[in-house]
Amino acid sequence: VVEVVRVLSRVPEPISGRDGNLFSWRVPATLQVLYGLLAPFLFGAAVTRLLTVVGKYGVGKLRPNFLTRCGYEVFTEFCSQDKPQNVYRSWIVCPTTTAVEQLVDMRLGFVSGHASLAAYAMTYTVVYLQVRVPWKGSGATALRSALQVLLVAFAWYIGLSRVSDFEHFWVDVLLGFALGCLVAVFVLVYLSPMKKDCAGVHPPVELHGENGVQGTPYSAFSTAASTM
Repeated sequence: VVEVVRVLSRVPEPISGRDGNLFSWRVPATLQVLYGLLAPFLFGAAVTRLLTVVGKYGVGKLRPNFLTRCGYEVFTEFCSQDKPQNVYRSWIVCPTTTAVEQLVDMRLGFVSGHASLAAYAMTYTVVYLQVRVPWKGSGATALRSALQVLLVAFAWYIGLSRVSDFEHFWVDVLLGFALGCLVAVFVLVYLSPMKKDCAGVHPPVELHGENGVQGTPYSAFSTAASTM
């Protein structure tokens, strides 16, 4: 939607290239821009997922609800009157009826995959809206800021839900947020072409003179440059 608005508004495109060819098909510059924006985002999402999976299977930390995943028979053993109470148990034998998938999943507590992907997508999208949305006026700016706050709140809610559902400890969610944000910053700084938007090209702002609207900063800059 944002890119369609930019095209319809004829916003100068700092990351647009010339029309290229893919085999015998001519690739429009607009599609090249979309590819330049989507490819780094998808790459960063894959990296975030990869690092999350490495942490999960490399550490093998138990989830807070691992006893439930192990099987309810365990509670019967703990609460039995003929068993010693208040005893630290260093190992637990899950029932043979417990599915293998449950046994594996209960050791995937570090780090939170929901938190890492939510933080990555939120960070990238918030920066994308800040840089690429060609809106003008205080009302439009406030709406953009509201959308950004909603994105942050949604990602925060996802992380909190993983704690309240006893799927992760709070530190697993916190480190998941940190992982997602770090990958997003890396992609935005080193891979995303959006940094060209921040290098001096900004959304158009109407210029008003004595006779009304006289164009945008881009047209004014072009006129000044042509007279030099």
